[in-house]
Amino acid sequence: LSDRSHEPAASFTVVGGAAVTSLSVWSGGSNQLLAAGDELGVLHVLEVPRNLRRSPHAEKAAMLAFFQRETQRVAYVQQRTEERALAADAEEKAKADAAAAGQDVAGGAGGAGADPADGDE
Repeated sequence: LSDRSHEPAASFTVVGGAAVTSLSVWSGGSNQLLAAGDELGVLHVLEVPRNLRRSPHAEKAAMLAFFQRETQRVAYVQQRTEERALAADAEEKAKADAAAAGQDVAGGAGGAGADPADGDE
């Protein structure tokens, strides 16, 4: 595939800018014509270029391989997203457990409610 697959294969500028209301394709021999009618009643007849009439060699196989790769890539990205979410949840739980364990140790060392600033009187 070319790196320009996002661009149109061909474009035609028709004078007037009216909206297209009908399309019809006619094939005869080696020519293929496209008739386009617009809202003003004007008929535009365009000859379809040969590169748009005939598919390149092995295009179907190349496109099938492309779609298969993309399907595998999407599945991989979904799997990695789920794994990262699980890892983030586990990390958050570990931090929360560590913080809770740190509070228990700090709270249990001086006794409940004991204030070291009080001293013995």
